[in-house]
Amino acid sequence: MTEPDSDPKPEAKEESVAESGDKPETPQGETQEPGPKPEAARSQAAELPAPTFASLVEMLFLQGMMASGLAPNPATGKTETDLPMMKLHIGLIEMLEEKTKGNLSAEETSVVSESLHALRMAYLEGMKKK
Repeated sequence: MTEPDSDPKPEAKEESVAESGDKPETPQGETQEPGPKPEAARSQAAELPAPTFASLVEMLFLQGMMASGLAPNPATGKTETDLPMMKLHIGLIEMLEEKTKGNLSAEETSVVSESLHALRMAYLEGMKKK
């Protein structure tokens, strides 16, 4: 006859941890944090570009262009025209332009004015097709 193990089964340990709500322990007795490891989080953050005013305007511009039907929706791959949504994005960039007047660099001012010009022209083209 075999002698029963003195340690409970591994499944039983996992269940007791899950039921208690405690964090699982590593073999060294340290608690394990859920989610990505700090090294992974740092590498993901390193891959993302730094947030800038220009990147915000460009994001709104691209969403407006998708609404114009001139740029495909990356989720569907289809071009869809949504003039009210396009008008919303033009309005958002206009609001940013107004609220930041006098506080932007020449490059940022250029990004805003060029984005607005291109979106307004695309909106007029969309209105002609309607």
